[in-house]
Amino acid sequence: HLTLPQVFLRRNPSGVSFSLLFSKPYVAEIPDPRVQRTQKHLLKDILVISILAVIGGAEGWEDMENYGIAKQQWLEEFLELPNGIPSDDTFRLVE
Repeated sequence: HLTLPQVFLRRNPSGVSFSLLFSKPYVAEIPDPRVQRTQKHLLKDILVISILAVIGGAEGWEDMENYGIAKQQWLEEFLELPNGIPSDDTFRLVE
């Protein structure tokens, strides 16, 4: 049984920030459609950026990539992003 992601609103000295925290069982149950040997980005990072981008008005894969680039410094506060922001092609593959 999948549970919804938990969204926590956290106050910090610079104002209000959102942290998306996915429980491990939730993320573990989401099948990753990508070929494992070519995975450069964590599925969790891709999903979080996608969700935030759509909330922010993204309408396509390029918009998701552009959102990630524009918000990269903030996203790095709670995502791992081992290889930076995923490309529009990466978002498309995880569709």
